Amino acid sequence: MKSKDVLRILGISRVTLWSYVKSGKIKVTKLSNGFYDYDDKSVYDCAGKKNKVNVIYARVSTYKQKDDLKRQVQLLNKYCLANK
Repeated sequence: MKSKDVLRILGISRVTLWSYVKSGKIKVTKLSNGFYDYDDKSVYDCAGKKNKVNVIYARVSTYKQKDDLKRQVQLLNKYCLANK
């Protein structure tokens, strides 16, 4: 995850982000190009689970496929519940 995404999710400044990295609250990996990759799990753990939301999207082409749409929604809901 990029730093701008971390800053947006947590609503913090860059200085605060670096203090979180130094203290070990957020795990980071330095890439070969010199950029940093922030660990998604540690960012969301720092933010608290309430900030992570699963969003589903399902659609069909025609009204005749309404039953297919219902099945898609059921499967997506099942997936979201299993991956909280």
